[in-house]
Amino acid sequence: MNLPLFPDEEVAATVVALMTSEKVLSLERMTTGEQNFVCAVKTDRSEYVIRMTTENYQSVFNSALYWQAKLIPLGVPLARFIQFDLTGQYSKFPALLMPRLPGNDLCNIYSKLTDADKKNLAKEMIKIQSTTNALPLASGFGIAASYEQNFKFQSWYDFILYNLKRYITAIEKNKVIDLDSAKKALSLAKSLENHLSAIEPKPFLWDASERNVLVHEGKITGIVDVDEVCFGDHLLAEVRANGLCVFRLSFFLDAVKSNDCAA
Repeated sequence: MNLPLFPDEEVAATVVALMTSEKVLSLERMTTGEQNFVCAVKTDRSEYVIRMTTENYQSVFNSALYWQAKLIPLGVPLARFIQFDLTGQYSKFPALLMPRLPGNDLCNIYSKLTDADKKNLAKEMIKIQSTTNALPLASGFGIAASYEQNFKFQSWYDFILYNLKRYITAIEKNKVIDLDSAKKALSLAKSLENHLSAIEPKPFLWDASERNVLVHEGKITGIVDVDEVCFGDHLLAEVRANGLCVFRLSFFLDAVKSNDCAA
């Protein structure tokens, strides 16, 4: 018998049935997840979402469970995993199971929201990020799977500069975005070295963006795919929510510079 190299619908249905002791009625693969196999599952009793991956990416699931244990007790509305298999109990593929929350990705319904809804959602996200900020500072900066990892960056300035240079290299190679805007962002960052270097490594949800925030009737019902936390300036989350690119980073750095001048 040839075992599949990657998770598929049949494997996912079997795992859900074993985890819940319920009969699977339907299963539909979702388009989310860059390295994961994600399915919406309906059983005779409930509805779920299952995330599966290959053994090579099991560490991502480990960190997702790690951050849930720290963030959910604070009141951060993550989509809670109710069952998981990281040891091959149900299949060779690591799996995380959560209830299917009501709502849709913010990007899919944003144009239909009222101005009042948008303001309320912004307030909710500010509160969520503020709650996340209550976690301890890290020993370094950047995106992290845990507090215990070795941090590559020892200042927020180093993190920003590294990523800007990386974007510029990609732009020069692919020639699809205006290089002048990228160079402007890099110049702005260098002019703000003192400010960016003074920022503390505070935790925030860097990927709570238009794809990972579920909204129902104008309210956030949950945040999914929180596999990592970033340490530094939470304003970067706003950049991420608007598409992480040098244009947005340029706007972010302009705003920082304006605030410095006002102070």
